[in-house]
Amino acid sequence: RVRVHALEKAVVDCFRWRHRLGQDVALEAIREYARISRPRVRVLMHYAEVCRVARAMRPYLDAIA
Repeated sequence: RVRVHALEKAVVDCFRWRHRLGQDVALEAIREYARISRPRVRVLMHYAEVCRVARAMRPYLDAIA
């Protein structure tokens, strides 16, 4: 079991650990996040900047959004 406190942080963590989890897991997490009713992209990018993956994550987010 894995507890998720913030959906945005979980997505960023999937992308942050993409080398261990796999690129496909990270991309699926971003895709699923983009499908929710109200994606909070500003919060997502805040977490991405804190975890230092914003530069790597932005092209995938731009392509999906």
